Amino acid sequence: MITSFLRGACQASAAISISTIFGWDGEDRLLQRYIAIWTLALAGFVAALYLTGLPGWVFVVLAGLALYRLQDLVFASLDDALQLTPRDNQFNVLPHGFAVQVGLVNIVQIVLIFALCLKVFAANDFDAAANHLTTPFDYLYLSWMVLLPPGSGYNASTWVGRALSMLESGVGLLVVVLALSSFLSRVGGGTPGGAAAPGGDA
Repeated sequence: MITSFLRGACQASAAISISTIFGWDGEDRLLQRYIAIWTLALAGFVAALYLTGLPGWVFVVLAGLALYRLQDLVFASLDDALQLTPRDNQFNVLPHGFAVQVGLVNIVQIVLIFALCLKVFAANDFDAAANHLTTPFDYLYLSWMVLLPPGSGYNASTWVGRALSMLESGVGLLVVVLALSSFLSRVGGGTPGGAAAPGGDA
């Protein structure tokens, strides 16, 4: 039942994935460019937070695009590691080290995605002893620290901030585990994780 649910989720994600639609999943260079463009775009979204003159709905749209990217990389990682849909066959032709490379970039993207979402959906929701989050960089720092086990020292005061913090920690851990699983299974010639790049269209 769990496998069927995950397969259905990965199929739905693949149906709206830009890289899958255009057939870039098995193309090393095209996939690298796709991932690089998303990384630059997400960095640009966070930088746009400094433009205080923009209307609020613009940032909501940017956060929506960032969340689209989040589901894209998460379900591609699951698909890659668990071999849930036919697109895993395209991931299999990618180089051994590609799994680790994409996994590392995915972590950077996750930090950027949640920095944006924390600012847009949970602004002023985190308090520390003598600090308050004010600039976009503060939220980038918060996102990075939420992802790491020690934590940031900031505590969310509403369920939105808590949910985003939990989601980021969970997604970050999942992506790291799936990246290592895909890499090790390919190097060892095993079958559980196939041979692919976590977040392949990630």
